[in-house]
Amino acid sequence: MITLPTYTKVSNEVKSLSNLSPAMVHGLICGYICGRQTDINLIYKTLHKNKTTKPSAQSLEILKTIFAYSSEKLTRFDFSFQLLLPSDRAALSKRAASLSLWCEGFIISLNHSIELEKLKISQENQEAIKHLIKISELEHEVIEAREDDENGYTEIVEYVRMVVLSIYSELNRTSSNQNHLH
Repeated sequence: MITLPTYTKVSNEVKSLSNLSPAMVHGLICGYICGRQTDINLIYKTLHKNKTTKPSAQSLEILKTIFAYSSEKLTRFDFSFQLLLPSDRAALSKRAASLSLWCEGFIISLNHSIELEKLKISQENQEAIKHLIKISELEHEVIEAREDDENGYTEIVEYVRMVVLSIYSELNRTSSNQNHLH
């Protein structure tokens, strides 16, 4: 069974690949997977687009692990899929900022995949994507470490997980021609 590397480990390793945060990298990967882009080279090129240095072998291996983990968990649809975010010990504002970046990465790559594959998505999931856009625009600086905010954060993370599973399920059905764009 493949496990998702920790946020800290990914943060240390992806610097040679990209200037993006680990959360955004994972969001990008998941958006591509949901949109049927299973070529890791496309993802690598997206991440490494503006870098002039060659990525380390360990960075590439971490990317492959994140991709394999995400593919496995989304395909299984057993609700064990997790977002790559800082641990609960990190400040709530940092976790909220990472969640925003995760959603931004997901939206970017999902939209790119939808265009490449000419995919259609249900009205329900279009609404959910609008919610993810709002989450990506979250003003995390104003969030305080209060119990209400902690609970709200946990609920939002769970919502994002369920949206991703729903979108994956819809776009990766064998009868994808049943999907409708409204």
